[in-house]
Amino acid sequence: MRKTDFEDLKAFIESRIGIVLREEHSKTLENRLLPILRRNQIDGMSNLVTQLIRDPDSELAIDAIDVITTRETFFFRDESPFNALAERVFPIFSQTRERTRPLRVWSCATSTGQEAYSVAMTADQILRQSWDGDLDILGTDVSNYAVEKARQAAYSQIDVQRTVPARIMVRYFEKNKSRWQLQRGIRSQVRFRQFNLLDDFALLGDFDIIFCRNVLSTFSEAKRADVLDRLAQRLAPDGILVLGTLETLIGYQGDFKPVKGARGFYTLADPAEVLPDLNLHMNRKRNAG
Repeated sequence: MRKTDFEDLKAFIESRIGIVLREEHSKTLENRLLPILRRNQIDGMSNLVTQLIRDPDSELAIDAIDVITTRETFFFRDESPFNALAERVFPIFSQTRERTRPLRVWSCATSTGQEAYSVAMTADQILRQSWDGDLDILGTDVSNYAVEKARQAAYSQIDVQRTVPARIMVRYFEKNKSRWQLQRGIRSQVRFRQFNLLDDFALLGDFDIIFCRNVLSTFSEAKRADVLDRLAQRLAPDGILVLGTLETLIGYQGDFKPVKGARGFYTLADPAEVLPDLNLHMNRKRNAG
């Protein structure tokens, strides 16, 4: 890919979905886009980029965004956020919150759905006996292809076996020919929709927990700050924002505060009030009674 074509493509993608492409990935991007050239009988990368810029909402542009944003993900990725949900967040929420209201979780940039379903499986194990309200998990991604794959909830043997513990695999998955299908009970708790993080979050409602992992690092500093500001508007005052374990809010001037002992977890209120020591909280509750 010529440098001028890459620069034009980079500007197009950033304006369209916020992601900043890196020049060292130029060859990889070209390889991903070549099938689109052949399929649409477009003569050369320059002509493809020109058409994308000319009609940014076309089917061609949607296809290009799909192949550019497709990325690998897997169940229970990084493990520690799901351990924190199981050991701290869900037990505390079941003690400190109204148990009959819906608990809403948003998985931003959910890709093919593994993160959203991992939240659902974790919640099912912890909250089944202690939460009477609905669990509403929304998974969104800018890629139509990824969203359709997520809705199918059918994964390869490798997808499931490499990170799903055997006990979870037996409990929540069913073998369907060469694929592993998530059981209906888990699928019913998660819904998916195509969504661009540059669009208006108000359309989605408010959330108790927002997962926004490993995506903001691909944005410019200005767009990253804008997304974080708008996430804050959609997060409950005592809610939790979960970033990637290697991501930080250094340089961001917003109101998020880190939760001690839960790497990548942030809240808008006093962290000690949102996620107090559970044993201490239970003792106070018994003493008050």
